[in-house]
Amino acid sequence: MNPLLYDEAIRIRQEAKRLQSELTNLIVDEHVGGRTPKTMAHQLDLTESYVYRILRDNKWEAAWRVEELTGNGRWQELKELAPGIRWSGTWNTSETAEQVAARIMTELSGATRTKPLRIRIWRGSPIGNPRLTTELPPSA
Repeated sequence: MNPLLYDEAIRIRQEAKRLQSELTNLIVDEHVGGRTPKTMAHQLDLTESYVYRILRDNKWEAAWRVEELTGNGRWQELKELAPGIRWSGTWNTSETAEQVAARIMTELSGATRTKPLRIRIWRGSPIGNPRLTTELPPSA
């Protein structure tokens, strides 16, 4: 193995600093997408407790919306399903996007649904491509 050159050391050190400054966001983002803390710890050569601490201390804003399939085959934001059931919102969480969707589905499970619904979840504001989209068939 060849000895490390000074210029290579500078480049590696700069990349290491960049990684350290972005590590928290990377871990949270991968967790939102469903990657487990154990897997991240192993792949990034970190302790699992360190990854869990990052996730506990850095909640993400889950923005979500429930949409219904219209007669013309387009999805539109649901306006009303049943009294007391929300169809959009945000909250800070340390859950994955799938866990957020499951929580919303539980809330929707008591309502009669005559049309297919979909749940869309974003990290932050509901702009661009959602992190997760899942569909629910009619319940009636």
